[in-house]
Amino acid sequence: MSAWGEKPFANDLAADLLVDLVKTHVHRAANEKSRAKARSFYLTARAVVQFVLAAEEGVFLVACQEALLRMRGDAPWLKSWDDPAILKARLDEEILLVQAAMLRSRTRQAELERARTETATARTR
Repeated sequence: MSAWGEKPFANDLAADLLVDLVKTHVHRAANEKSRAKARSFYLTARAVVQFVLAAEEGVFLVACQEALLRMRGDAPWLKSWDDPAILKARLDEEILLVQAAMLRSRTRQAELERARTETATARTR
């Protein structure tokens, strides 16, 4: 368990955490036979949805990048690993993935703003 790969969610712990949150809260809110029982999962399911949406929109990407950069620059911590060179390479890849996600997020936000402006302009005509 907790194997670390080079791609997003190749890290077992990250994948397990997300799967557990979705299975435990989102699926149960959607699929419990009893509405009363399903209601007990509604608030946490909504929190999981917000977490997923925040990740998609890039809300926490700057903090993620800062954390990865700090790890990458922490020589004593890196040396504590069996193969620091592999860890450095993986951190570099994760930093690039976060930067790419930040760019995609900015592009989506610009497209959304452009669509809002076009919609508002169309409404005033």
